[in-house]
Amino acid sequence: MVNEYITRRTKLIEKLPNNSISIIFGGSEIRKSADEAFKFQIDYNLYYLTGVKQAETILVFIKKENVAKTLLFIQKFDELKEKWTGIRLKEDEAREISGIKEILFSEDFSKELKNIVKEFDKVSFGLDYESAANYGNFDKFISVCEYKDILSKEFANVDFFNIGDELKLLRMVKSDYEIEELRKAIHNTNRGLIEILKKLEPNKYEYEMAALFKYIISLDNSKLSFNTIAASGKNATILHYPDPIDKMKDGDLLLLDLGSDHNEYKADISRTYPINGKFSEMQRKIYEIVLNCNKHIIEIIKPGLTIKVLQEETKRFMADKLIELNLINNPDEIIKYYYHNVSHHLGLDTHDISLRELPLVKGNVITVEPGLYIKELGIGIRIEDDVLVTEDGSECLSKEIIKEINDIESIMK
Repeated sequence: MVNEYITRRTKLIEKLPNNSISIIFGGSEIRKSADEAFKFQIDYNLYYLTGVKQAETILVFIKKENVAKTLLFIQKFDELKEKWTGIRLKEDEAREISGIKEILFSEDFSKELKNIVKEFDKVSFGLDYESAANYGNFDKFISVCEYKDILSKEFANVDFFNIGDELKLLRMVKSDYEIEELRKAIHNTNRGLIEILKKLEPNKYEYEMAALFKYIISLDNSKLSFNTIAASGKNATILHYPDPIDKMKDGDLLLLDLGSDHNEYKADISRTYPINGKFSEMQRKIYEIVLNCNKHIIEIIKPGLTIKVLQEETKRFMADKLIELNLINNPDEIIKYYYHNVSHHLGLDTHDISLRELPLVKGNVITVEPGLYIKELGIGIRIEDDVLVTEDGSECLSKEIIKEINDIESIMK
């Protein structure tokens, strides 16, 4: 795995300008109360390039006269902290995980940076302005943009460039390793959905299905990609229905948007099931529109198309079908029942960083998630799959997760 991180860093370094220092922060732990912190989440750009998940980690690239050097700053060993809050990486462990030889300590970062800048007549600082990571210690948090202002005041004769787009371009194209991790996450998601299909019935609660899914995927030592959406009846017309608390009624549908995380790679799947095991006539008609649209979009995906083209085709396809059902009168009315995008990139983040306007290329992994939300009928349906762009088409990575009406009703029987 260490070779994967080395390859990624090499690709990024090739894109960095000469006479530059690029800095990527892993983020700081945020206090929740006097004696507790929020669960720490590493900045995924730093993780992508190093494999390190520890707070207060900083990655630095120095490129001078076309010679590059990489530094990794980590927390210094603190015996008392380890007794209370867990073991931190030692220097040798950080080297072994990341493949970076020069390991320093985060508390010395500012001093070391000043020494590095002395070697330059003029230096450019590369930062990712969109990064959610914070720079600082446990008492003071500074955003990346605020840190840019500090650097401009502290060092004379400097300029800045944004490395965010280069990081997006790298992460948009998945390696064989990443694709395999996504397959595992999707497979585990399927295990959870199969259990839901077996247990789903009227008069149970939405939160029971969400809890069941979390339990099943945890048996594989996996965690949730994101908080599970379990929305029944009219709740399914709310895209990000936040609190699954309602009792599920006979005759309604349950819309699930969920995923399992495997080694930080996220599955993102939506399925819609009849709570009593049988679709009604109108539910079946709406479901088949969404299902056929889902399959149509997956079929046309290939390198060169853009997500915008996929969105326009989704709107056209479903509008035509809704006109046939007399639910709308003209294509522009599709916005009443379909009001989100059909696709986003997928990877370390559920909505993975990307340049959405770029044409798709081999190695992109995107979602395909058409949906129809008809509040007056109490029907919300979304069917979402995870799709790999191949050399001349696509592969549905989540094809094992059933979505045909007969298959769903058969299992629920």
